[in-house]
Amino acid sequence: MESTTSPLVAGADFGTSALKLVLVDVDGRTVAAAQADYPTDRRRDADGTVRHEQDPEDWWKALTRALAETGLSRRIVALGLTGQMQDLVLLSGIRPVRPAILYSDQRAAAQQHRLLDRLPSWHRRAGSRQDATSVAATLRWLADHEPENLSAADGLVFGPAGCIARRLGAEGACDLTTASTTGLLDLAARDWWAPVADEAGIGVSRLPRLVDEPAAEGPVVRVRAAEAAELGLPVGTPVVLGLGDAAATTDGLVGSVPGEAYASLGTSGWIAAVTPGPPDDGADRSAVHQLAMGREHLLRIAAVQSAGGSAEWSRRHLLDEVDHAAVEERAAERIDRLSERPLCLPGLGGERYPVRNAEARGTFIGVTEATEAIDLHLAVLTGVAYALAQGIEELGLEQQTLPVVGGGAESRVWRRLLADATGRTVVHRAETDDAAARHAARAAAAGGGLGHRVPPHFSEAGHDDAAVSVVEPSSLAAEHARLREIHRELHTTLAPTFGRLAGT
Repeated sequence: MESTTSPLVAGADFGTSALKLVLVDVDGRTVAAAQADYPTDRRRDADGTVRHEQDPEDWWKALTRALAETGLSRRIVALGLTGQMQDLVLLSGIRPVRPAILYSDQRAAAQQHRLLDRLPSWHRRAGSRQDATSVAATLRWLADHEPENLSAADGLVFGPAGCIARRLGAEGACDLTTASTTGLLDLAARDWWAPVADEAGIGVSRLPRLVDEPAAEGPVVRVRAAEAAELGLPVGTPVVLGLGDAAATTDGLVGSVPGEAYASLGTSGWIAAVTPGPPDDGADRSAVHQLAMGREHLLRIAAVQSAGGSAEWSRRHLLDEVDHAAVEERAAERIDRLSERPLCLPGLGGERYPVRNAEARGTFIGVTEATEAIDLHLAVLTGVAYALAQGIEELGLEQQTLPVVGGGAESRVWRRLLADATGRTVVHRAETDDAAARHAARAAAAGGGLGHRVPPHFSEAGHDDAAVSVVEPSSLAAEHARLREIHRELHTTLAPTFGRLAGT
């Protein structure tokens, strides 16, 4: 039986719409978990652009509520922070100057084009293609439209983790993973790139300090008396800045060693892999994201725009909103009937991988008289699986076992399709949606110099084999490989059509 006084480590993951908090004991077992939601302000401008903003005060309130919900905050001996990246938070002291502009905000399209015109090597320097969501472009938008707010800020951070650390009294700091999502970092040099900071209207001197290996560096701050009273934490609790959420999720699932990779079937979908450096110089031609994972390694991500989102659209509109169990049963009966199944491009509102094309739309090709509604649904799932399989090839992954997470991974049918599309053994474990928070707890334990053991979920120490589902590729894997080659060509073939439909 667990002691009622044993010390606990807390990991806090600030997601797009909610905070997930986990408390783990010395052996890495989750003792308590809590979630606290916060709102997003989505306003549509006259030109149709939707702004995405959040109030940083809501992040603080969420942390306070979640800690209180556990009832165990007095036993916490270290707190780790991670969360959404590529947000822009202007600060005056420890208080925000204006609401945070989120990673999904696309108001700065004109500024992005202007920056690229002035800095033709921007994609290559940043390591990934830059678009309207770039923080550098958003800063330029603020310089153009809200210069008074930009002038009032004496510091800025790029997500809730950095903002909460600053609220607790830390200096402005940013891990390298988060920094590499902003468009302000020279990925190869692992340092801020002065030309783009100057063009953005901010200058390097106002950017936060870069942190190479957060856990190795130790606490960024210790909780002071006033904040301890608000949060219910012991005075002096060390706070450790974890990696940004993409790297945090990877570390919490499979670790941070090169060669480790996993697939996610959430609202969007992706293949993420830890690889050695240096970054690929062809960032302007590739749809793969490259993020820093510490000083030496990279996190490469092939992300499809819509995975679970497209599957849910299919369930609602093609299958009359039948429940998920019934969909699974019907799909299992038809999964082997490839001749009736069309090919599908599943991106309903643009695509990020295997191409970046905001004009791309969902498409079925090859419908016959024998095609049923459930075949169209299976085509959606298969289209996502084919795109992820292409990502595995582009990333050069050799591992033969592929962990898969996310809400869509609860479907054994989808896991089977992913196994057939990739030719890999697909493994799944329920209750892994706390992976980023688990990383934050790992970082807190390491950075706080504690003896806690918090292994990744998909490690030998991280799970009971009995709780893991394994799906092997079927005899249809070879036919899927043939169809994938045809599927691969569709984005290129249909790009002019998508452009004409969009009026460009």
